[in-house]
Amino acid sequence: MNIKGSVLANRRDVIIILAVLAAALLLLWWQQSRRDQEPGTSGQLVADVYYQNQLIDTIPMITAAEQDFSYQQRPAVMLHRYEDGSVAFIESDCPDQICVHAGKLSQAGQFAACLPNEMLVNVRRADESAAAGADVEQKAEQEEVDIVN
Repeated sequence: MNIKGSVLANRRDVIIILAVLAAALLLLWWQQSRRDQEPGTSGQLVADVYYQNQLIDTIPMITAAEQDFSYQQRPAVMLHRYEDGSVAFIESDCPDQICVHAGKLSQAGQFAACLPNEMLVNVRRADESAAAGADVEQKAEQEEVDIVN
């Protein structure tokens, strides 16, 4: 058996592999730079808190600032902003605790609702309109969730 025949890759193969990897990285960089230039895709995230479809608070999702939030409309429901900038329901007096189990919200467009307590948290970019995520029923229709009245 020839020693040259047992080599896994020769110089030409390595050059081709590196060229393909470079092209892939270039395409990823180009796609990311285009996404950053689109209107409404940059900016600080905020979490809008709604009670009975009325905006009651806007929480800036800043990092390194943990804080608990409770509201006079439903004092048994507590939200928490984590140091990584995410927000989550951490306490609720509702029986099923679905809102608590929803976990951390950290990206624009994410939301969690505590339907028995009529509370909704919607994450959006600060430069977008708060009215875009206000309607619980509209959100549920978009996500194909049944709301029982």
